[in-house]
Amino acid sequence: MPIEKRKSHSTRYRASLAQNIAKNGFVVMPCSWCASQGLVCKMIARISVAKPAFVEVVFTMALAYRFLPRELSEKLARLRRLRQQKEFLVEKGADMVARGLSTLDELEEVERQETPAIPSS
Repeated sequence: MPIEKRKSHSTRYRASLAQNIAKNGFVVMPCSWCASQGLVCKMIARISVAKPAFVEVVFTMALAYRFLPRELSEKLARLRRLRQQKEFLVEKGADMVARGLSTLDELEEVERQETPAIPSS
């Protein structure tokens, strides 16, 4: 008969928390670890302890929502620029293949030679 080792206080505390969360917890959006493991995230509200933290979380969320429109417009502008660059490179790539050139520098040199020189006045 094996001897059962006594569990430490922290181990018993974590086990009781896990039981409480499994029994009384509510499902929240999964964190990256739970999502990668295919698990469901659960959370339990700790009202007496969480009051100051709740105010801090709400304040942090309010600040985040205040800056979201600016960040969104910056991301959309960047996306627009990247799409324009991609379109430009696709056009130049097709032009290079049609002319039998292997680098963009060669294409720019050929285009420079084709463009008539503008006299400076």
